[in-house]
Amino acid sequence: SLIKQASGLFVRGEYARVIPLLEKLIAEDTHNLDAVLRLATAHSSLGHDERALRLFERAREIAPQSSDVRTYLALHLARGRDWEEAAPMLERIVSESPDRLPALEALARIRERQGRAEEAMALLRNIHALRSPTAPELNRLGDLAMNLGQTPTAIEAFEQARTLEAKAFRRDLELGVLYLAARRFEDARDSLDRVPASH
Repeated sequence: SLIKQASGLFVRGEYARVIPLLEKLIAEDTHNLDAVLRLATAHSSLGHDERALRLFERAREIAPQSSDVRTYLALHLARGRDWEEAAPMLERIVSESPDRLPALEALARIRERQGRAEEAMALLRNIHALRSPTAPELNRLGDLAMNLGQTPTAIEAFEQARTLEAKAFRRDLELGVLYLAARRFEDARDSLDRVPASH
């Protein structure tokens, strides 16, 4: 029952509430890898970096060859100030498991921060091939493609985002400029007409 309760809290992202339960589980079973990893992740999500790192190290002692331990540690590092340390770890994880979405997403963010936009865009395309992208993700892809001068890719991404967001879409100016670059003048006119006067 304790495991079930802790699992429910963890899945709902109630990290502060799950910590005492996970600590109790680990006190009863010191080699429970799942509980140690979840506890490390809970502390990581709450910004308790030192505690999280100690727990990730403990998880590595329990299962030195675990790909899950390496992945969760890399994701922790990618979120913090030591994000550059995560890059080689994530590269290895992605090369071993090309469909591991959290690792792909973290590596894409790192590539953007490194200014390696083409690599970030390739990673985003891989992610979108594995699961349907959200509107913010499509807008992000559109921005990257636009900055790289890849007009057709940017148009496609923004058009898909507009379909998903409907009236909430706020990239009509960018899309209008892209349509102009593609010499799609009627589409450009319609898109630019949708830009509010207050923009």
